[in-house]
Amino acid sequence: MIGRGELKGGKLLTQSRKASWLIFWAIFLPTPLLAQTASSDSALIQQLFDRVNKLEMEVKELRSKVGEPVPSTESAAQREMPLLHEHNQIPVPAGASFPYVRVRGFGDLGYTAVNAAAGTNGFGFGQLDIFATAKLSSKLGVLVETVLEADQATNQIGIDIERLLLQYRQSDFFNLDVGRYHQSIGYYNTAYHHGRWFQTTVGRPFMFLFEDEGGLLPIHNVGVSASGRLPSGPLGLHYVFEAGNGRAYQTIDANPVQNSQDENNGKSVNLALFARPQSWPGWELGGSVYRDRLTPWGQSPIRQYIYSGHAVYIKDRVEFLNEGIWMRHARQSDAGRQEIRSSVPAFYTQFAYRVAPSWRPYLRYEYMNAAASDPIARPALGTSGWRQDMTVGVRFDAAEFMAIKFQLERIERRDLARTYRAVLNLSFTF
Repeated sequence: MIGRGELKGGKLLTQSRKASWLIFWAIFLPTPLLAQTASSDSALIQQLFDRVNKLEMEVKELRSKVGEPVPSTESAAQREMPLLHEHNQIPVPAGASFPYVRVRGFGDLGYTAVNAAAGTNGFGFGQLDIFATAKLSSKLGVLVETVLEADQATNQIGIDIERLLLQYRQSDFFNLDVGRYHQSIGYYNTAYHHGRWFQTTVGRPFMFLFEDEGGLLPIHNVGVSASGRLPSGPLGLHYVFEAGNGRAYQTIDANPVQNSQDENNGKSVNLALFARPQSWPGWELGGSVYRDRLTPWGQSPIRQYIYSGHAVYIKDRVEFLNEGIWMRHARQSDAGRQEIRSSVPAFYTQFAYRVAPSWRPYLRYEYMNAAASDPIARPALGTSGWRQDMTVGVRFDAAEFMAIKFQLERIERRDLARTYRAVLNLSFTF
């Protein structure tokens, strides 16, 4: 009689012999069959990898649609770079209490060398930009940007509050800013503010120079600005509508930015639209229309219109910026019998390519042709209303939060000698 233990042992022995035969045949299978099996496994693994990559892309797309942060392999510094018009948003860590305050700083120093006809060489203190944001509630916030910089004529360091905004964030479709802001004329003026570390080049295109640097446009304004998305599906339309005091041109003893009062009862109005098509990743296409009524001292009232258009591509290694403006002025003649019109066209194109993780060479061409009779351009620009610049340079990110920029410039202006300039700039953030 066979016991339960013996029966169990017999079954185990039989299974052991079967396992031995399986191992034998697995080892000594014909080589072609093994190759075929390996090839099949390799194809299966590749299919699995492709499927995983596809799923990761779908997850990123879903996260972006619901506003959930998407994990990124970029450095913290690269994530700080302005992504089109979103850099005014105030990120708040999960679980943070209100008010939540965040302070950042940006600074730059440099050395400039020019040809003898243009002046002298020397070191220069650029800007110290103190940038603070505060979230007062889930929808209410404050933005303050204060800049310390040296006056080029007196060498004295002054303090300016460049932006001061009370911000209300209702949804993606409606946001409201009240205070002093950067006018949404074109792309550059709202994509790059006063921290030079953000921008690829040393300086801004001359058509977007700040008012105290001799710029012609109303870069800053005091008033209200509403912005948001438009229901447009894959077209990705956004709007900006602004109303403010506008800029004062050549008013006696007055700052160009009308901070506390307007020189007349008229208000400037600006409407900007731009699209980020899903089918064209990295592209932004847009334009704006600005209107104001100017009353410069000693002149008849002037109607001012500024039209702008831009096509911008920023993705991976490439930065390609293209913008143009057309400023038009109309006023009555001294006799009041006819209307006198004049215009100021200007544009620039800028291309940069990251050849290595830390190296980014760039090239920029700029052009402006302000009519000598223009009542606004002539007082602001003098006789140098016609101008074209060519700039070549390279940006080297020596550390995650510090960049070294070197560029060469050739500047041509009406009735002035050609100028050559070399600039070495160190910009940083903290």
